[in-house]
Amino acid sequence: MTQLRVLVYVQHLLGTGHLKRAILVSDAMARAGLDVTLVSGGLPVPGLEPSLARWVQLPPVAAADLGFKNLVDESGRPVDESLRQRRRDALLTLLRETGPQLLLVELFPFGRRQMRFELLPLLD
Repeated sequence: MTQLRVLVYVQHLLGTGHLKRAILVSDAMARAGLDVTLVSGGLPVPGLEPSLARWVQLPPVAAADLGFKNLVDESGRPVDESLRQRRRDALLTLLRETGPQLLLVELFPFGRRQMRFELLPLLD
């Protein structure tokens, strides 16, 4: 019997709560025998990575402020089209490489609408 392949997408923009929950869910699925890849688009958090699921870090972005509308890169500069394209390309490459049978995306389309530049192509 082959393992179910799962791709989990998480984008934490300000704190680490969404990332922590995605790690717990991903590791639990891996513990249950699924082949899980967790892809994170937020700023790296030292020591906060899954222990069982495969980990992939996109070029990181964060919320510019508490309004969550504008995104900045890891240096605090506004996210430009070049960074959006690199993230989109990386996600689509990962999708092709992992060939998931299940794609788990947190919040979207009810939240994280500022990430639609990469999530709509991923879901297409």
